[in-house]
Amino acid sequence: MSVDLEDLRRRLVLRHKPGGRCVYDKKAKAE
Repeated sequence: MSVDLEDLRRRLVLRHKPGGRCVYDKKAKAE
């Protein structure tokens, strides 16, 4: 459930921020 919530939150942030894609990609690579 925790992962689902985090995924949803990340998706919302991505949608809210037009340039969030780059940040998301960078975070995904760091993980």
